[in-house]
Amino acid sequence: MEKLIKEHPEIDAVLSANDSMSLGAIEALKEANRTATVMSINGILPAVKKVETGEILATVNFNMFKIGCMATRAAVRQIKNETLPEKVMLPAEIIDKTNYQAWLTPVEKRACPEWGDLVK
Repeated sequence: MEKLIKEHPEIDAVLSANDSMSLGAIEALKEANRTATVMSINGILPAVKKVETGEILATVNFNMFKIGCMATRAAVRQIKNETLPEKVMLPAEIIDKTNYQAWLTPVEKRACPEWGDLVK
């Protein structure tokens, strides 16, 4: 990112493949005394805190906790010979200034979603 913003002064937005990259981009922008709109993917707590402060416009929740919960529930259903769908699609959720508070809860305090809430 340091090299990109030096070579391209017109950069005014960053879309990162993950939150860690966005956090690094924010640091590079600060060091270069530059600003840009930053968006990301993952929804990790440090990035959500940057959404809270406005340093990241938005991140998309790629919720490994929820994926792990649902995979475990599917495994238990398989062991019990219960019906499983061919695939389970978890909705992506955009985290921005309007809803970031829900993602400030530490993972260890979150509840696993119920099977019926996500599998229709």
